[in-house]
Amino acid sequence: MCYPTEADLANTAEGKQHIIRIPIRTRGGEPLSFGPKDIILEDGDIVMVQARQPQFFYTGGLLPSSEIPLPRRL
Repeated sequence: MCYPTEADLANTAEGKQHIIRIPIRTRGGEPLSFGPKDIILEDGDIVMVQARQPQFFYTGGLLPSSEIPLPRRL
């Protein structure tokens, strides 16, 4: 698998960097910061999804000891 470098992200067809952040969740009634034309992928577009470190809740004592993954939230 090949990951884009910073140079790849900086170099586009016109030599300009144009980044659109598309949130996974939004609050009700909140206006979107992008339009339908912005989310159509073209040749040379790069999509990046940042990794997230997992978070856990630990139990012990009177409860059985366990490691419970916390759900992802914004």
